[in-house]
Amino acid sequence: MELKTMNIKGKEYVQVNDRLKAFRSMPEFSGWSLTTEIVELKDDSCTMKAVITDDQGRVRATGYAREVIAKSPVNKFAFVENCETSAWGRALGNLGIGIDSAVCSAEELLQKLAQDIPAKTPAEKAKETREANKKAFEERFASMYAYFKGQPKWSYTLEDRFNAVMKEATSKGYEPDKCSEMLEIFDKLEKDSIPDFKPEEYLQAG
Repeated sequence: MELKTMNIKGKEYVQVNDRLKAFRSMPEFSGWSLTTEIVELKDDSCTMKAVITDDQGRVRATGYAREVIAKSPVNKFAFVENCETSAWGRALGNLGIGIDSAVCSAEELLQKLAQDIPAKTPAEKAKETREANKKAFEERFASMYAYFKGQPKWSYTLEDRFNAVMKEATSKGYEPDKCSEMLEIFDKLEKDSIPDFKPEEYLQAG
C-alpha cells in the first residue's frame, strides 16, 4: 500500500495518521490492536509505550515516546496527547508501515528540527528586551498623551514637555527604570496644569 508522504529537507516521511489509516485498513492486520500505556507522567513530561498485538494476542511491535511540556507550543496544552501520537508512530514504523525512507514519522522529525533551532545569543536577547521595553513605553506614552491632549488646559508648553520625555526615553534606550522615572513627569503635569486629573487613579486603572 502506497502511503502519502511529506518532503522534509529532501527526504520523504509518512505522517502518523497515514500509518494509522493503513494499519486499520490493510487486510493483513485485521483483528490486530494498537494500545498505549503511560510509562511515566510528571507535571512537565510524559513517557508512553505503544504496543501492537496480532489477532492471537502476540506482541508484534512496540514504540516509545517522550514529550516535554516546554518542547513545543502544542505541548503546552496537549503534551500527553502528543506523546501518545508519537508512540503510535514509532510502533507502526517498527511494524514496517511507512518506513520506505525512515522509521521516524514526519511529525517526529519536525519536532526534532524545531528543537534544533540555535539558542538566542545574549545580544539577541538584549535586543528583544529593548524592543519590548520600547513598545511598552510607547503604548503607555501614547495613552497618557491622548488623555492630556484632550483636556481643556492643553498648551504648546505641555506639548513640548511631552516631546521632551519621548526624546529622553529614546536617548536612554528605553531602559525600564529610566522610562518609569520619565513617566513620573506626567504626575507633575497634573499639579502644574490639570488639577482635575488624578494620575494615581489613572495608573491603577491602566
